[in-house]
Amino acid sequence: MQMSTSTSPLAATSSRQRTTAAASASPKADGSEAALLDNEAAVLDEQEQEELIAKFLRDNAAVDRAFKVAMLAMTLPLFVLSLAQLWQYSHGVTGIPILSFHTAVTHPFPGLGFGTTVVGFLGLGLLLAHDLAVSRADPSADSVPAVQARAGRIAAWLFLSGLVALVVFLAGLFAPADGVTQTGWERVFWAIPVLVHGGFLYSVQEMKAVVASVVGLEELKFKLKGA
Repeated sequence: MQMSTSTSPLAATSSRQRTTAAASASPKADGSEAALLDNEAAVLDEQEQEELIAKFLRDNAAVDRAFKVAMLAMTLPLFVLSLAQLWQYSHGVTGIPILSFHTAVTHPFPGLGFGTTVVGFLGLGLLLAHDLAVSRADPSADSVPAVQARAGRIAAWLFLSGLVALVVFLAGLFAPADGVTQTGWERVFWAIPVLVHGGFLYSVQEMKAVVASVVGLEELKFKLKGA
């Protein structure tokens, strides 16, 4: 009886020590495995972010291209009409053929107005056509800096030509020739370039802002990674 009583505490103590050692070792192993899983998850998250950003840029580029095609499709007929107006004015036809050949023009300098309208639409059409051609021919041209640079040139042209169109519109509105009040149709005629350039400028600026926001997210990701 005494031997059984004396060995039982030793066996219990040894069992408790083995249990304690196993328990103390187990968290370390679990911690190492959890750390490894966390590192793998972090790598997967970063890859997913890069894939998501790349996909968003591709989708956004496709949408921007569709908008630019639509802008070019609208610019070409406006350029042809304005060129026809300038040609007829240079041949002594002083009316607005889009509306009526017999509608008198009351603008103080219609020739300059027609000429600036032609130049504005011509420059816009060339910039849009160049942008679409370059992005189709060279895939590297779709890089963010290249896309933003081309969009910046288009935006600058739209701003300058839109500003000139606004001056032409206001000159005819507040200083008509011989003090004759402009008709509503002629006001619409001179307002078309202002509205077109202004609307296109807003669209291009929105395109640039979306791309810049995506680039900002990518830069933030690398900053967090470096920290």
